[in-house]
Order: sequence, then C-alpha cells, then structure tokens
Amino acid sequence: MFSQSSSSSSSSTGSCKTMQRETEIAVGSNSCESIQRDTGDSLTSPEKKADLEGTAGSALKKRRTQTEEKRNEEQRRTQVPTASESPEAPSFASLLLNMHTLVLLDWDDTCLPTSWLRDEVARSLGFSSQSDSESGDFLPFQSLCKQVDEGRTLGDKYQEMLEKIDRKMSSIFTGILDSIEHVRIIVVTHSGGGWVEKSASRFLPKTAQALQSRNIQVVYAPEKYKRPGEAEDTNHKIEAFAEAIEDFYSRAVEEEEKKEKESGEERGVLLNLIGVGDHKRDREALMEAANMFANTISRSRSPTPTRILKKTIKFADCPNANRLLQELSALKTRFDNEWLVLETTDVDLEALCWVIGDLTLRRQQEEAQEESEKAKKEASKVKKETGGSKGNRGALQPQPLRREAAHASHGKGPGRGEAAGLRMSMQQKGQRSKKVSGNTSHSRRQEEKW
Repeated sequence: MFSQSSSSSSSSTGSCKTMQRETEIAVGSNSCESIQRDTGDSLTSPEKKADLEGTAGSALKKRRTQTEEKRNEEQRRTQVPTASESPEAPSFASLLLNMHTLVLLDWDDTCLPTSWLRDEVARSLGFSSQSDSESGDFLPFQSLCKQVDEGRTLGDKYQEMLEKIDRKMSSIFTGILDSIEHVRIIVVTHSGGGWVEKSASRFLPKTAQALQSRNIQVVYAPEKYKRPGEAEDTNHKIEAFAEAIEDFYSRAVEEEEKKEKESGEERGVLLNLIGVGDHKRDREALMEAANMFANTISRSRSPTPTRILKKTIKFADCPNANRLLQELSALKTRFDNEWLVLETTDVDLEALCWVIGDLTLRRQQEEAQEESEKAKKEASKVKKETGGSKGNRGALQPQPLRREAAHASHGKGPGRGEAAGLRMSMQQKGQRSKKVSGNTSHSRRQEEKW
C-alpha cells in the first residue's frame, strides 16, 4: 500500500519533486510532519539550498533520503494498525475491517437452570438437602439426575418450564449460527468432563441436539488447564478464553488474507468478542484474556490491521427458571435484531437491564392496545346509537306533534284545551295578517298620492 520512490536528480526542481514524493511514503501523521519540516528548512535556508545545488548537497540529500527511508521502514515494522487510528493515516485510506464474532458461553445458570433444578425441583420431589463433601455437589441434584436417567418424569409444571428454556436456548444457538457471518460459539465451563452433554440430554434435549448437529465446541476449563498444587479458586477460564481467541483469530486472518489476494484490496479483522455468564469471574476472564491477546499481537507486530471489541453480558446469580427464561429471551432479542453483534463499542452490562426494559416496553404496548380497543368500542357504541336515532324518525319530532300524531293515528281529534289553543293561535294569525294587509293598503295609497 505504501509507495517507495527515489531520485538522484541534482537540480533544485528535481530535489523539490523528490522530497514531495518522500512525504508520500510516510507512515502516520508524525512522520509526515517531520519530513515536511525538513523539506521546508531546506528550501528556506540559503546554506542548505547552496549545498543542494552542489555536489555536497546531492550527497547530503541522498543520505537524508536513506535515513528517512530507514526510519519509515522501522515505523512500518513496529506499527500495529488498529481501526481506531487517525483517519489521516494513509494505511487506512481504503482499509476494510471484516467482523468476526466469537461467542463464549457459560453453561450452569446461563444455559441450564442448574440452581433451580438443585434447590427447587429436586427438593420438591422429596430428595434430601444434604451435601456431598467429596464431590462438592448436592445429593438431591444427583438424585434428580439419576431419576431422569431412569426415565421418570419431573412433574408437569417443571417439565413445561424446562421445555420453554430448551426451546429458547436451542433457538439462540441456531439463530446465531444461521444469521451471523463469520461466527463461532464455544461453551466454556468449570464443571467436570461430560457434564454439559449429560445435563443437556437429561433436561434440554433440543439444545443437546443443537450442540451436536452444529458442532458447538465445549471446553472443560479445569480438566484442561488445572496444574498440580494450584488453588481451587483459580479462574481457568482465562486460559481457556485466551486460547479460544487466539485460535479463532488465526483462522480469521487466514480467511482475510485469502480474500485480500483475490480482491487486491487491503483487509483487516474486527475481532468481536461476546461473553455471557452468570458470575463476575466470567466477565473478568473475557476482559483479561482479550487484553492478553491484544498485547500478544502487539509484540508480534502483526501485519494484519486488527481492532478488538469486548462485550460482556452478566446473568443473575443462581436464578430461578422464570428469571433465566426472561434473560434468555432478552439475549435472543439482541441477537435477532443484531444489536449485540453490530454494536461497534465495548459493552459491559447486566441482562437484568434488558429484562426490565423489555417488560416495560411490553406493558406499554399492552396499555396502548387496551386504549385502542377501548376507543374502538366507544366509537362502535356511538355509531350504533346514532344509527338507531336515524331509523326512528318519530323520536326526533317535538313532543306536542308526537301526541297529535298519536291522536290522529287512533282516529281521535285534539282535546278541548288543545282545540282552544289552536283557535287562539289561528285568531292571532288572522289579526297579524289583517295588520299586515292594512299596512300594505296604506303604502299603496301613499304611492298613488305621489
């Protein structure tokens, strides 16, 4: 991407063109400023101008050019480009960073409601609550697993809740892998070997099928990374995450280099790391592993421009089944609308924020729907009443006329009082008509007189 140029012309015009081309090979704004400053001094200083016009000036110019080229080459070797660099840097003028997403999931209380099965389901079925000091597991949970292995049912309400979680979890796996490009899912757990597959087949059969059919990798961190004499509380997920990130990144670089050769344009990697777990140590593992990896590629002077995004989502500690289902639903929504994937800044939040936001939005939508239905009912009621009034014309007539119409319909005339009232009104009308006619005759006489 960087253009190399050299010139051996001894004229002042050739010197200017040579130094202008030298500024084009600078890497970074500081190098450009440095070269431009040297160029300006050589043009304004009479002594330097005289040197450039002579033989000594040509030698000095040649040495300066070689020095600048060595400096630029050293800068190119030591520079680790990232997408956050200044847009003025020539190395990113036409650079394409392609996103590669690595999803690192915890298992217990993140995919599987382990605490709920142990504390609520097992004990509700009458199992003892004693603890097994050797294995560190609760005996009721072991008894529950044994019961499931023997084909016994857990009860309708428990089975129904597990089926909901199973459908949600399997849809998250398939949704991520089907809708997102350049993505990998890895389940990393501190539990013993085989636990993910066994527990999934016992309680989440659809999820177990997705794990197998979609080749989702499962890593048992203590079995792989625990060393003799190491403390029990050592967070082995740090090493597991670091190795997973390094392997995923190397594959991404190979893919982008292949595309770069085919297209001829420089390409880079936007490494999108997403970690989901119920413990704060899951977050710490992702952050530390990502920082370790960033330092590694910086020291190795990776030629591939790289930017790293770190996104951590914390689930609730020891959630019940309903809470875990809410968190999984919120997580699926953010994967489906691609917000969590396409967000180009670091993310560090708790899933509870999503759950509360989704519940509030759902409540507002329900209230708006209720208001809309209520308004429709009111409009329908008013329309019905208005339509009934138009159909019954008698209801719109004045009260006396309705009584007269009723008498007429029964073949009866008006009563005495009503007849007297009618006669009186007729006499008043006659008097008014006489008065009007008198006024009319008077006006006619006035016209004849004139």
